[in-house]
Amino acid sequence: MMFADFTAFLETALQQPLPGKKAHLQMLPKEMSPRLLIQPDQTARLSSVLVAVYPEKDIPHIVFIKRQEYNGAHSGQISFPGGKKEKADANLWQTALREAREEVNLDTSLIRRVGKLSDLYIERSNHIVHPYVGVLPRAENLVPDTYEVKSIIRAPLTYLWQEAKIQHFILTRNQVDYAMPYYDLYGEVLWGATAMMVCEFLQICAPFFSAKEI
Repeated sequence: MMFADFTAFLETALQQPLPGKKAHLQMLPKEMSPRLLIQPDQTARLSSVLVAVYPEKDIPHIVFIKRQEYNGAHSGQISFPGGKKEKADANLWQTALREAREEVNLDTSLIRRVGKLSDLYIERSNHIVHPYVGVLPRAENLVPDTYEVKSIIRAPLTYLWQEAKIQHFILTRNQVDYAMPYYDLYGEVLWGATAMMVCEFLQICAPFFSAKEI
């Protein structure tokens, strides 16, 4: 059974040293790579996201969201469910669960935490993102919070592994053009911090998929 095998593999793999910045760098133009060396100060806000992994026909899938358009740094982007830590959250894992409930109506009582990806500092929004990985037996009745979420995207890991190859678009900032790497996710542009996390996750999963006929 692929999903049972995958979750067992994943839980072990996430306890090993992580690719971290080596993976993150693959999803940045080389001119922007010094950004990953910037250290956050005390004003940086804490946030977390949930990489929710569940089976469909025994194939591991991940839940992504497309954010609504708004006046902010991450307007309209593809991301994992997540957001900033609130005072009522006991810890950042609870933040990730709360945001998943609020944004897509995910039944977080079913989720088992299996590990964590590398933390990522996003200078532009001054956030330190903590990406948690959880598995659950199903993801039924997902409903987007219409205020924050434009749509929900369910992506099989086999698609991300085989078909969502790294491509590039031109990003212009301060009158400078950058060749920005991204994943084509069913016609949507998956880039930025989420792409860095996806890249690390796929590198962690590589030994599993490389050994499987998929």
